[in-house]
Amino acid sequence: MNKEALQKLRERAVAILLSCASPLGFLASARADGYPQVWARDSMVVALAVLATGHPRLQAAAKRSIVTLAQHQDDLGWIPTNVQLRTHRPDRTTPGAVDSNSWWIIGLGTYVRLMGDRVLKKRLWGNVEQALAWLHYQDQNRDGLLELQEAADWEDLLAIRGTGLTVNVLYAQALKTAAALAPSEKRRKALRALFENTRQRINRQLWITPSSQRVRRDINLDIPQWRGAHLVAHQQGFSPPYYLPYYTMWQYGRWFDSLGNLLAIVTGVASRQRARALLRFMAQHKLAHPFPTKAIYPPLRPGESDWREYYRKYRLNLPHRYHNGGIWPMIGGWHVLALAKIGERRAASRLFLRLAAANRATDFNEWLHGKTGKPSGMKEQAWSAGMFLLADHVLRTGRAVFSAYRK
Repeated sequence: MNKEALQKLRERAVAILLSCASPLGFLASARADGYPQVWARDSMVVALAVLATGHPRLQAAAKRSIVTLAQHQDDLGWIPTNVQLRTHRPDRTTPGAVDSNSWWIIGLGTYVRLMGDRVLKKRLWGNVEQALAWLHYQDQNRDGLLELQEAADWEDLLAIRGTGLTVNVLYAQALKTAAALAPSEKRRKALRALFENTRQRINRQLWITPSSQRVRRDINLDIPQWRGAHLVAHQQGFSPPYYLPYYTMWQYGRWFDSLGNLLAIVTGVASRQRARALLRFMAQHKLAHPFPTKAIYPPLRPGESDWREYYRKYRLNLPHRYHNGGIWPMIGGWHVLALAKIGERRAASRLFLRLAAANRATDFNEWLHGKTGKPSGMKEQAWSAGMFLLADHVLRTGRAVFSAYRK
């Protein structure tokens, strides 16, 4: 794709985001038949992009998204999954959704850091503390990581349950972001310690290594939850080069979750060594073919332990479709960022051009079929446009989205 075509695609992405910019903040799609809500996860992903790329009208819409979600935080501290544009009512139909609070904190922290809005920081710090308290109480078994109900993260039609990867990587980043927002050194230190503990536990409990397989065989109720799943994995000889998508007391997901693993790289939760192993696995198994990037690998099929009959609803989550192995340009943007994070700039640039080709061919579609690349879902999807712009910005400037690697 030549420079002129890329520039036109950038302009189209900005035009879509301007169409998504409502009085309440960013809608998930610019289409009239799309999603007429300000979604916490979608709008905050878009906020990361527009804050970095510097468009004043879009930056204002990012702030409106942050404020709208904060205004509808409930008395327990939960940031709603979304707020309806027409009624201004929050969605309380999925009370187990765990990622909204973390995305909101990350979005707020990014806005304050890049815009220098100390007034907003002071105004919403109480909301941050409430959001953190709610997240803390999602650690139901006190093992240091959050638990979720089935299908209660962004893959809301997939049987992730128990201790999930994506929600905990986001939680770690939210803790680190909140530490930067904290008004006192004491609170900053406490949040940084919580972040470090969470990061370590993700690496210990969601990545199976020979050392983590050496668990006690006299399993009893006093053994932490993860030991049971790791014992089963040990007995089955399962030790993949990636983070598990989830585990429960005696079960675990064997498939690869792209967004959770890529976020682990971009946020610095994964070490450089593990990051390289993750990206090598993705390349070997062609997760970015025919376009970047498939949500999971391999797709789940009837008869497998993680298959659910509700995947057949609207024929949406059949193999290679939607969350079940469908291609998401939004995830493709994170894939570009992950390659750039470890210094693979040529590979990142090549992947970005294929992402650009997918977005140009489908007008920034929500998702594509995992084998054929046929577009499905909504066109003019906000986070497809946003992650394209953010990946483009990172490649052109060399600036990281989050912090540098830890050794």
